[in-house]
Amino acid sequence: MDKKTAHVIGTNVSTSLSPAIFEYWFKKYNVNGEYGFIEIKEEKFDQEITPILKKEGLIGLNITTPFKERIVPHLTDKHTGLPVNCVTIKKNKITGTNTDWSGFERACVKKYNKTFREGMCFGTALVLGYGGAAKAIIYSLVKQGYKSVYIFNRTFDKIKNIGAIFEDKEDISEQSTVSAKKIENLAEYTEGANIIVNTTPINPLNRDTKWNIGPNTLGFDIVYKPREGNGFLEHFDPNLRIEGIQMLVYQAAPCFNLWFGIRPEIDEEIFKHLYKRLQESK
Repeated sequence: MDKKTAHVIGTNVSTSLSPAIFEYWFKKYNVNGEYGFIEIKEEKFDQEITPILKKEGLIGLNITTPFKERIVPHLTDKHTGLPVNCVTIKKNKITGTNTDWSGFERACVKKYNKTFREGMCFGTALVLGYGGAAKAIIYSLVKQGYKSVYIFNRTFDKIKNIGAIFEDKEDISEQSTVSAKKIENLAEYTEGANIIVNTTPINPLNRDTKWNIGPNTLGFDIVYKPREGNGFLEHFDPNLRIEGIQMLVYQAAPCFNLWFGIRPEIDEEIFKHLYKRLQESK
């Protein structure tokens, strides 16, 4: 059987853990597959993505920031309307979908089940950032039933077309409201938040400000790579922290299923494997 190939594409993916995830599953399920990384400069994306999509043996691509929306014009089939992080190539059809929202949701549910024995309060959610992953997370939060979702971005004017996130979506709560707020007003909202999600490469919760984060507030940082001076999760109870490596694995599982026809089991062993890789890369 010919080897099936997939890649992760982005501007800085040479240290991505995605190859380690797929290599783990290739070995576990005896799959004749290969998963690598391709780095593309932002200004060359449209020029270089076309020949990549035509590569023989290529069955899938994981798309990372900043290309999750720029890949859409290169698809031949409809996509979900959300930014695309998973591209499937089959019989000359190039289909895009989003697995970030479900990866985020599954990571949350894992924490809910482990931590909140009497149920979780789905009141207010704060999302820091408004890139491709943030939009998928906003959709997931509304789908989960959060009543109010507030978006904070360093550049307020870039928070546009919020309604487009929910186009053609029938499984969302009509009771939820989603609105944009200025980042300088963030401290006014942290005290009443049930979950705060950081999707940015920095830590918006600097140590010079009193944030008044509640003792039952969940903190979710989707960036899993260690960052100098990063203390975002330090503002939350140790039992209420969700690391980005959780979302990374849970979003990868449906991609593996789409490309290789196997729904991988997600157990603690894969997380041990990945944390070991992280330690080795320091």
